[in-house]
Amino acid sequence: MWKDIFGKYNLRARLSPCIILISPILINLYLIFESVRTISTTIIITITAFAISNLLVLLARYNGSKKIRFILDKKVLAQEILSPLDETIDLSTKKRYYNFLNSKIENLELNEQIKDEKIIKEKCITAIRWLKEYTRHESEFPLVMEENINTGFCRNLYGLKTHGIFICVILIIMLGIFSSIKFGDLSITISSEIIISVIIDFIYLFLWIFVVNKELINNIYLKYSKALLACCDKK
Repeated sequence: MWKDIFGKYNLRARLSPCIILISPILINLYLIFESVRTISTTIIITITAFAISNLLVLLARYNGSKKIRFILDKKVLAQEILSPLDETIDLSTKKRYYNFLNSKIENLELNEQIKDEKIIKEKCITAIRWLKEYTRHESEFPLVMEENINTGFCRNLYGLKTHGIFICVILIIMLGIFSSIKFGDLSITISSEIIISVIIDFIYLFLWIFVVNKELINNIYLKYSKALLACCDKK
């Protein structure tokens, strides 16, 4: 159980996006409320955050899988890159990949002479499915595992993007209201803790809007596809 929860993929690809989502809330609480900084309160919040993160994992995976279809360019998928009709990888390299895959998969017969798009698609999908199983062992194919974790992380992070933006906006509004209530006259100097909290919230908002985007997702998926296909050269 603990191995599954704290496994490398779970921690980096599934739990990390959820922690990023709720971290602005935790940081704001820690900075503004002194009682939150006590050991007992910190432990309680940490346990609660971990429990919430596990629930958010399901949300991230569901939303990520659903939304990814609308932003993912087909040209970054391994089965598309492997196709003789695609020019992402040079033909001589693909010939080596075809020879390797044909030697491993019975009746695949994938080659550059095939012109029928439907047949090419079927053969490439079959080849990639086999290749994913072939590269499943992390110790033998560490780069594939690394890039696979990155795709999972980005996919789940994108699935939480709307929620992340919403949380940051609400926090900024609440801090504004809290400041006016706590300090009354806005001409009075606002505490450094609130200023820092607002800055942090704006930084997170910037990241959600401008960094977690279509270009990032496609770039990460392209790197994974190339790393996966490169395993055909591994002897």
